[in-house]
Amino acid sequence: MQLTQGTKVGRYVIGERLGMGGMGVVYAARDPDLDRDVAIKVLRSEFARSNPDAAQRIAREAQAMARISHPNVVNVHDVGTLGDQVFVAMERINGGNLRAWLRATPRTVAEILEMFVAAGRGLIAAHDAGIVHRDFKPDNVLVGNDGRARVTDFGLAYDHRVEDLELSESSFEGATRPIVGTPSYMAPEQHAGGNADPRTDQFSFAVALYEALYGKRPFSGSTRDELADSVMNGRVDAAPSSRVPSSLRSLLLRAMSTKPGDRFATMADLLRALGRDRGRRPRRIAIGALMMFALVTVGFVSDSILRERTRAVTRESFTSARTQLDRLLALRTDTFVAQSDSLYRLPAMQEIVGTHDLADFGLGDEAGDRERLERVHENFRSADWLALARTRKGDLLAIADQKGRLIFDTASPNTWGNDIAAIPAIASAYDARNEDAYLGVLNDDDPTVIKSGLLGDQPSPRMFVMFARTKRIGDQPRALFVLLLDASRLLEDVGVGEGTRLSVVAPDGRAEGTVPPSLVPRVSDAGISEVALDGETWLVERTPLGAKGQTAIAQLVLARQSGSGLSGLFPYARETLLTLGFLSLALALGGSLLARSRDLKRLR
Repeated sequence: MQLTQGTKVGRYVIGERLGMGGMGVVYAARDPDLDRDVAIKVLRSEFARSNPDAAQRIAREAQAMARISHPNVVNVHDVGTLGDQVFVAMERINGGNLRAWLRATPRTVAEILEMFVAAGRGLIAAHDAGIVHRDFKPDNVLVGNDGRARVTDFGLAYDHRVEDLELSESSFEGATRPIVGTPSYMAPEQHAGGNADPRTDQFSFAVALYEALYGKRPFSGSTRDELADSVMNGRVDAAPSSRVPSSLRSLLLRAMSTKPGDRFATMADLLRALGRDRGRRPRRIAIGALMMFALVTVGFVSDSILRERTRAVTRESFTSARTQLDRLLALRTDTFVAQSDSLYRLPAMQEIVGTHDLADFGLGDEAGDRERLERVHENFRSADWLALARTRKGDLLAIADQKGRLIFDTASPNTWGNDIAAIPAIASAYDARNEDAYLGVLNDDDPTVIKSGLLGDQPSPRMFVMFARTKRIGDQPRALFVLLLDASRLLEDVGVGEGTRLSVVAPDGRAEGTVPPSLVPRVSDAGISEVALDGETWLVERTPLGAKGQTAIAQLVLARQSGSGLSGLFPYARETLLTLGFLSLALALGGSLLARSRDLKRLR
């Protein structure tokens, strides 16, 4: 029976016809009691005559929908009878179905996913109520003008918790056996006449989404049997070239597995997978890498501040050490000059100055000359001389005549007559054309030093800073004074504070002091620099050592451990973290680009 506008069905006033489905006709209607628009679905007369249980099915649809209250499911308001016909009053949706929405305008992958995920939530609500739709397809999803998707047409729905429910409807003309649903969207178990459960709706949902994304259905067949064969054997047609990410296709193929157990456990699991941001993981990696880069950057900034502070302290300490050592050398030089002047004025010293070897003039012999030299040596051993020649503990004072023959030596008072001018540093002092103090370095293992006996029985190994001064009459040397200072003792007089170490390095590379020996050769002349040694970082510097106006006699090496900042963590910490920083930045950029690429593929 066709209803005309104005006809009353129950309390509802019929309006225009909205559409016709396999089982019923849908009309617009008005509920005057509640002053609202509704939709009335009335069982078709011809369908009712050919399907005795159709009325029960309409009633069952109303009952199924009434059990579901969800924004993505069409709400049922009422169910009743009109003569021998059954009608259902439900929420009226102003808009169209999902298929019409897809055809209205080109849709992006993101838009399609958003709409289907909303419809999927409606199915989840049905499943939570124990209802399996069994005929999910784009035509059974209404999209309102508000853009909200609502699942409808639960005419084939049944409670999957009731196992003895029997349905006999065939929705496919010419079917040779009863089937329930729309064949193009039916799951294998439906084609086989088996039981349906929520995973059956999942299959239909995936087929519909596949069709929406690719513009064609995944299974093909010119007849129902061919289609059923493709579905039941899982023969998915090759996907056309499209903007759909391969990861999304993989999800749909899983949801369309021939075995329900191979599909997602629930619709909720499928929706979570579909809703997952494909760019999330690389984006998280990028964010994590950026955070790591930020931490490394903060670490390096902090380290730079600490390093600069450490360098400032080190620079101040090194400058102080150099200044003190320069002053100490100048003071010892002045003291030595004053001491040598005092000694030079002694009567015994004047005897040396005024005496010439007779053998030099052919008036005597070598033996006589040595006898006179011995008498002079005995004079220098007097108490007055020893008092004047007294030096600091560890310092050595020696005197030689105009030929460089040792007259007296505080290190070995009984030694005399040996040629100390054979020592290169002392020979240079003899060659000097003035009476200024001449500085040099002596090592006790020098063969010429050993042969001279200048050091006597002093313990080895030792390095000495030498002060030498030649007293002259005119251009002729008349006497030589030599003061030897233990290099390590000299450095001990420099107050550098805790942590700073000093060493004197002779021209031959031998070092004396507190700087680790293996560190010394690694110090360059390029100002303060960093050197790693045995897991520790040192700030080091090499600078010339000598009196002003003279060529440097040695090198002064200064060193201080840098235990602050990154260098205090582990060897090569700064280099390691710098590499980590570059890798983090590269990973952040790579992750960001990958996330953007996936986002663009998702949104196209």
